[in-house]
Amino acid sequence: VCVCVCVHATSLVHAFMSVVRHTPDGLPVSLENFDKVSTIGVGSFGSVSGAKYIDVDGQRREYDGVVFALKQMDVHKLAEGNLEKYADAETNILHKVKHPYVVYLVFAFVEEGVLYLVMD
Repeated sequence: VCVCVCVHATSLVHAFMSVVRHTPDGLPVSLENFDKVSTIGVGSFGSVSGAKYIDVDGQRREYDGVVFALKQMDVHKLAEGNLEKYADAETNILHKVKHPYVVYLVFAFVEEGVLYLVMD
């Protein structure tokens, strides 16, 4: 059973990596670009932190120093609970909806089995 979940989670990571590398300008983004400043909340599949953007390569000066909500979801836990479709739906909805009362997905990326959603 564990082998199936691990294989499923691994394929899920690859699927997220190919689909969920959202950046508004097409430039790469990674965890290296963020400095966590506070924990906002913790849940079953991950956590949400306040994180300051660090412009490490000088290509996104407009974001440098801006604090975003950084949501982290463990892809393996999502796969174990068969909840990856909800994470995918959340990512798509937050990216498409632009409303003053709904957070906007600025970046999304996967690193080391963790899905990161960066919202303002």
